[in-house]
Amino acid sequence: NPYGIFLWLNVFGSVLSPFLHLVVQDWRPLLSGLRSSKTELSIPLGLFAGFLVSIVIGPGLADASLTAIAALFIVAAFDAARNVALAVIALAIPMTNHFAIAVARRRPVGSDTHSDEPVSGLFAAIAGIGIVATAALGGIFSNRLVTWEPVPAGAVAFMKAHGLHGNILDQFSWGDYLIWHIAPESRVFMDGRADLVYPDSVLREYVQFYYGLAGARTVLEKYPNDFVLIGPTIGAYRVVAADPKWKPIYRDAVSVLFAPASSPIAEASNTQSANTQLVPGRRDYFP
Repeated sequence: NPYGIFLWLNVFGSVLSPFLHLVVQDWRPLLSGLRSSKTELSIPLGLFAGFLVSIVIGPGLADASLTAIAALFIVAAFDAARNVALAVIALAIPMTNHFAIAVARRRPVGSDTHSDEPVSGLFAAIAGIGIVATAALGGIFSNRLVTWEPVPAGAVAFMKAHGLHGNILDQFSWGDYLIWHIAPESRVFMDGRADLVYPDSVLREYVQFYYGLAGARTVLEKYPNDFVLIGPTIGAYRVVAADPKWKPIYRDAVSVLFAPASSPIAEASNTQSANTQLVPGRRDYFP
């Protein structure tokens, strides 16, 4: 790897980075309301509840260490969504064990153990149906890659149709998508590699811009940006929209593409937009 030991030191930087905790969804608390899929959220919460129920109805200390590890990871999952998968893995064995303890304690003394086979078969059938349904609803069988949030497909199509390329001051979560579709003719300001390739000073400036904080205009004025591509609901949008040096040339429900007001594409859009109102939620193309 070209980064040497710094690649490993980056792990500690990621844990301590306030930037990543602000804008990377995996670092957000599980219940922050920012997760894109309710199904994705309900499944781990259901398993966490099932784990707690199993401990209550089937108490025992034989697997106390596994139970403690599962509880630790569940707490970590509520602190940061990236720990959800670890929590689900950790709780699987102790939850199953405690449910088995609960069933065994409720079996009449001297009863035939084979009498539980129909019940076990029913539970297996229910579990199988649940797995298939979850896979189908979750898009596992789809032949298309589903993004975790809307992407600026319309803006990218607009740029390609009009031959627009250059340095793009982009929304952090769209960086990888833009690199895939419009590089190398265009370059992005920020992408998902974050602190692995971008210095802390640039990350801090980007946070100010992204949230529309004091000093947000620094990124607009300090760097040679040819376009700004951001969502209409973040703080950065208000900063750019209020700057007379930038004009919107494309807008839809997901993204707004700005160009310098003096650029040919922006002047053309001014002519067209004289009779066109930019309406959130509607896709507007300018020649």
